[in-house]
Amino acid sequence: MPKVKSKPAKAQQPQSKFDRFFSESMEHLPIARAFFKQHLPVYVLALIDLDTLRRLDRTKTHEKLDQRRRDIVYVVKMKDGRLLLFCVEHQSSADLTMPLRFMHYNADTLVAYLKKYKEIPLIINCLFYHGPRPYPHHNTLQAYYSQPELGVNELTLRFHLADCTQIRDQEFLRHGHCAPMSLLLKHGRDGNFELEPAAYRNVFEACVTAIGDGYIDSMLNYAVTLTKVEAGERIFNFVDEVLINKTDIIMTYGQVLRNEGMERGIEQGLEQGIERGIAQERIKIAGRMLYNGAPLEQVQQWTGVSEAEVKYCAKQR
Repeated sequence: MPKVKSKPAKAQQPQSKFDRFFSESMEHLPIARAFFKQHLPVYVLALIDLDTLRRLDRTKTHEKLDQRRRDIVYVVKMKDGRLLLFCVEHQSSADLTMPLRFMHYNADTLVAYLKKYKEIPLIINCLFYHGPRPYPHHNTLQAYYSQPELGVNELTLRFHLADCTQIRDQEFLRHGHCAPMSLLLKHGRDGNFELEPAAYRNVFEACVTAIGDGYIDSMLNYAVTLTKVEAGERIFNFVDEVLINKTDIIMTYGQVLRNEGMERGIEQGLEQGIERGIAQERIKIAGRMLYNGAPLEQVQQWTGVSEAEVKYCAKQR
């Protein structure tokens, strides 16, 4: 497996590699449907037809698109014909202000929707969290009030929390096509999965079959861009061991990384060689100027060489 640092960084990437992988994964409707089946309450699922689910936003997925504040928004038809909006946020660290952020996001969404459709839709908020520790804050706005019972009557807001730190790998394996995304995000800090690779094989293979081989590239891109190199290497090797029938794709990806690393090394070598050549030429010019009697200060100013280099040239002359 190639060293993960050999993957050059792309311009304009989102700050978090977790964000990009989550957003790209949730672009795929089989993954999104499985995610909502697992993390929304039964009473909400009873109201909707998940076959009508579609994504409204396209941010944090394409480098050329403007980045907006909200992560992901879906619309789905309710069984009575009305529309319901799913607003999904992704966090790899706990945020005390999360209820207020949802309030702002929902207000923006409601204003735009009301202007267009002259009605207000039902909005369901969901936070997918996989921080280093269990989520420590409330998931309702009224819980922050000094008198929560009064807050319920005045201003309420809640989000449904999916906390990866509280879900074991064995349980994730029952989550269908969203399981690979959840598991890779959960272990993005250390790459230490709880079970042997063979235990994950059926779920990962089923997901790739439903989504397509291109999703393997998404997994590997996520692995090689993680800040913690050791975790990225473990995840890369994990995917290789789990998807044993896709070894050719993973090997091809690894070769591309190696080629890119070699090309970058050659480019850097050329740049360094050019810089060395320019520096040497400047020192030669400085030496000739000194030989012809130019003052040291003038030599330094005109050639840009350091004071130490000028004095060295003077001694040589």
